[in-house]
Parts: sequence; structure tokens; C-alpha cells
Amino acid sequence: MIAAACIGGGAVLIIGRPVYGSSLEFLRKDLSVSAAQIGNKNLNVNNLDVTFITVPLGVILLIFGVIIGTLCILGIIAASGQFYKFIIVYLVLLACVFFAQVVILICVYIDRAPFDSTVKRLLKSSLSSFTDINGEDSFTLGWNAVMSYFKCCGVDGYLDFSIAGYPKSVMPGPHVAVTPQICCIDKTVGDCVEQAKYATKTYYKYGCYEHIWDYVTSETGLIIFGVYFIMLLEYLCLFFALWLICLRRSMGISKVSDYQ
Repeated sequence: MIAAACIGGGAVLIIGRPVYGSSLEFLRKDLSVSAAQIGNKNLNVNNLDVTFITVPLGVILLIFGVIIGTLCILGIIAASGQFYKFIIVYLVLLACVFFAQVVILICVYIDRAPFDSTVKRLLKSSLSSFTDINGEDSFTLGWNAVMSYFKCCGVDGYLDFSIAGYPKSVMPGPHVAVTPQICCIDKTVGDCVEQAKYATKTYYKYGCYEHIWDYVTSETGLIIFGVYFIMLLEYLCLFFALWLICLRRSMGISKVSDYQ
């Protein structure tokens, strides 16, 4: 059931808007208001999606679900007692998965730096197709919605948009935008993103990463319960696999060729 839930949840996150689109309505409404304040009252937000967040999460869930599902199949075969070698394979693989989870948990909750750097690199790469407030592709709409809702700019800050060509000219004349317009504190001020004003008129130095992290992990209690519940089941499976091996040895089966 755990494997099926992980695979199903991962598939939903990867498929994206057609499945969970209605849950993003609060972002669409917020972005529409912000875009109207900037001057774009006809922004089409129907394509809004946050695949730069959901797809990586979905892939992780899918991989985890496949691993757990494979272990379940091996466990069932091992429990049947017909194939001694499957007990050994099952025990080794389950032990590797169990200890890998322990190491990951320690790294995430004691020193998040390696984890954060990897996630941030993925998020920043998704900014390459960003096209400011008039963009109606899913990536641009998604990032504009996140920055508008959380009142932040980029992943770590405005410099992340250098991958999208910022600072760049976005208005007639010599005006140059240092940050996207959605980063403005007061979005009715048209020149808030210019060199002379962005430092006081935008959220230029406030990245969105911590806001995204807090939102994704908002149900901390449920997540912790789920993780420890899965690890408890894995521990019990390890115990019974060892017990089964000891039982086979007591019957004189110490290697695969001994089984008749």
C-alpha cells in the first residue's frame, strides 16, 4: 500500500495541472491581482503550474515507491520459503535502503546544506525561460505566482535571474529592469525595478527558497509520522528476515544449494 501510494502520488505530481490544477486557484487569483496592479489586466493564468517544484518531488516519490514495491515483491517470495537466495537478497537490499534513509534524515535535519544546494540548483535552472509579467508559459506564471504570493524574488535573490538575461531592457527607451516587476513591493510603481530604486522598492534580496521549503513541509507532523512509520515497518521486516534465515540455518540450510 505504501509503494502504491508513493507511485500514485508521484504520478499525480509529475502529470501536473490536469490532475491537481484546482488546488492552485489561490495562486492564480493572487497573480491576477498583482498583474493588474502592474498594468497587465488581461494576463491569462490558466496555464499556471509549479512543475519546477512538483516534478522533482514526484520523481523522488516514484523512485521510492518502485524501491519499496520491489522490496515487497522480494519479501513475499522470500517469505514463501521456496527460494533461500531471495531471503539473502531481500535482507541486504532492505538493510541498504534502511540505512540510506537514516543517513538522509540525519543530513536533512542536522546539515541541510548539501541537500539545499542540489534543490536550489534545480530551481534556478528553471528560471532560464522566465519572461517577466507578460509571460504566459507555465514556468513564468508559476514563478510569478510564487514570488507574488510569498513576497520574494528568485530562489536566493534577484541575482538568480541573470540566467534569464537580467538586468535587461523591458520598457521603451533606456529603462533597464534589474529585477522582474513581480518583485516590486508596491506593484503600482512602474519604475520600481530600475537601478536607482530597486534596492528600496523591491524584495530583491529575499529569496523564495525558504518559503517554498516551509510550504512543502508545512505538514511536518504528518511527514515525520509517515517517515518513521515506514522505517518501523522496514525494521520489523529486517527482524523477520533475520529470523527466517536463522530458522533455515537451524534446519541445516546454510547456503542456497542446501535447500531441497
